[in-house]
Amino acid sequence: MEIVSLPKSLPEAVREEFGRAFHDPFEAPICIGINVVLIALGWWLLPAFITHWIFGYYGAHALPLTLLSWMVADVPATNVIGSDARRMAVALRDRSTLLDLLVAKAIVLWLLTAPLCFVVDLSVSAPSGNIVIACLTIVMILFLPFATLGMATWVGILVPYKPMPLRERQRQVRKDPMRFLRWCGAITAPYVVVPLLAKVCFFPVHKWGLPGDSHRVLGHPVAQFWGVMVGSIALALIVLIVGYRGALVLAAKRNQHLQEFLADEELG
Repeated sequence: MEIVSLPKSLPEAVREEFGRAFHDPFEAPICIGINVVLIALGWWLLPAFITHWIFGYYGAHALPLTLLSWMVADVPATNVIGSDARRMAVALRDRSTLLDLLVAKAIVLWLLTAPLCFVVDLSVSAPSGNIVIACLTIVMILFLPFATLGMATWVGILVPYKPMPLRERQRQVRKDPMRFLRWCGAITAPYVVVPLLAKVCFFPVHKWGLPGDSHRVLGHPVAQFWGVMVGSIALALIVLIVGYRGALVLAAKRNQHLQEFLADEELG
């Protein structure tokens, strides 16, 4: 039996996870890159009313916020168990190690997405010179991934799946057609769950005014800045704590089922 070594600390887990991201099959970079292309095409080619309906943001700083919420809305954010089967089978036995691995995956996704959103926001903010709103958006960029990714792992704990060649998946679907529905649900869930969690964290933004629309908040840009920023940070912290604590509880309750799933190579 192959011995699986696990990181002994969070920094070590982050280093290992960053290395995994840039080795075959390059899942995280590829998924993020595809989402960037899709967002860019939709943003500039689709009519405004459609982009508002799909992405949910508008205004001067809508593009970096949209990029941030959608770049992490893919399987690397949710399929944290099945995509890392060997290590997770061992980590599920130790609560602290499992937490380190889950948080490390979120940090790596943040490192792959937040800098791009930061640069895009700076390019938007520079001409307007609105430092207050720019700071607000940067705060969102810093906090949003961690707020959403913790609870997003619940999808992967409830409905994990293993990456496998398409031919093998087709063989399994022919054997059991219900697997197709399960697989489709697992790969489409991130596009619903992650943006929805982002909406929750952005509730103050939608309630009191979107970035770039500071005149909507009682006519006081400073009041908007503090109200939206503090409210969003508070919601993000709540979602963060509930997300990761809930993930650990859920993993403990489903430990036996997950171990059986990870050990059976026929289950995908």
